[in-house]
Amino acid sequence: MMQDWKINLKKEYLLLILSLLIIISLYNRSYIFTLKNKDILYWEDNFDKLYPDVNFNLSLARRYHYFDFEEFNDSALKFYINAVELNPVSFKAWLGIAELLNDTGRSEESNKVIKHVTSSVPYSFSEIWQASILASINGSSELALDNLLRIAKYDGNRQAKVFELLTKTYNDPSYITTKITDVELLVDFFNYLVFKSKLPESIYLWNYLEKNNVVVDDKYKFNYLTLLINRNRVNEAFNIWNNIYNTKLSRNLVWNGDFEYELNGRGFDWQIQESKYADIVIDNSNSKSGDKALKVFFSGKTNINFYHVKKIVPLLGYKKYLFSFAYSSKDITTDGGLYWEIKCNHKKTIAFSNMILGSKDWYTEKLEFTTPYNCNNADLILIRKPIKKLNNRISGTVWFDEIEIKEIS
Repeated sequence: MMQDWKINLKKEYLLLILSLLIIISLYNRSYIFTLKNKDILYWEDNFDKLYPDVNFNLSLARRYHYFDFEEFNDSALKFYINAVELNPVSFKAWLGIAELLNDTGRSEESNKVIKHVTSSVPYSFSEIWQASILASINGSSELALDNLLRIAKYDGNRQAKVFELLTKTYNDPSYITTKITDVELLVDFFNYLVFKSKLPESIYLWNYLEKNNVVVDDKYKFNYLTLLINRNRVNEAFNIWNNIYNTKLSRNLVWNGDFEYELNGRGFDWQIQESKYADIVIDNSNSKSGDKALKVFFSGKTNINFYHVKKIVPLLGYKKYLFSFAYSSKDITTDGGLYWEIKCNHKKTIAFSNMILGSKDWYTEKLEFTTPYNCNNADLILIRKPIKKLNNRISGTVWFDEIEIKEIS
């Protein structure tokens, strides 16, 4: 009995404590509500000269509880000013002043406050971002742009966001370009435009950089020429490519057709994929000219579908070309050998070579073809298709060198 009595006493005690907590909580909420709506004048008179945060909160109360009355806007401005007098680096109070001035039709004064704040905290990018947005709302695009470009230059985490906002706000890339005085930032903006596949803007900025002799890192150039290739502006991309490698434009449109340059798999270089049943390497033991040649070895283990060597070639529509390549083969044993195929615009096959079979010392094959009128680039692909005959597993080795495509006048 004594034990049950103690348990009941504890339960009643806990219920009492809980009830008191609920009453206190409700009282506090009621008191806060009263403070915001009824007794605020008492608090204004007693605390407006003591704490900057109190002044700031009183300003908010004035603005958002009594925003219909002009006198309360003036009172809110007074408390904002008190807040910055007590704490001159209180950015939220300065921003509050700027917002209030703008809300009451005093945008010019608002912009002066924004200029003061952003010059006072030149590297507080979160605050400058807010000020830039407010300046934009005020209609001061120049002030907003200057501040946004400062963020883009020094705050890498916000740079892409700034560039996105600029491209959406200003349709003319020339305006933004002339405002960016920092060369590194200008190159970063160019790379952003390329990354976002904004072709007209990218072309404009590329021409601007070229005209002003701005040095652009090769990795950015590669990104740009990839965009040009993907948008069927292959000849422009080919000119940039030759500029990167400091190679003179020649009649041969197959870049690195002799395999003397180290492969990088980008742009107009050879794109080579790994294959489980074929080894593809650059070989310096057997070449037609120079020191190197492309070597492809087939294991003979499968009826392989081979398409693992290809490149892009900048052809023009309705032109006549001569395709030539040198090859040497050893024991290509199958009823279905290798051949080169040329596809216009990545789709339509417009030419293909004879099939390579058996063993042969270095030999040059030539093929003339004409492009259709709408052709503006071509894929040159080394192909071996699976066959249904009994002798369908390809084995042996073939070397390639001196691969060329030249326009015939």
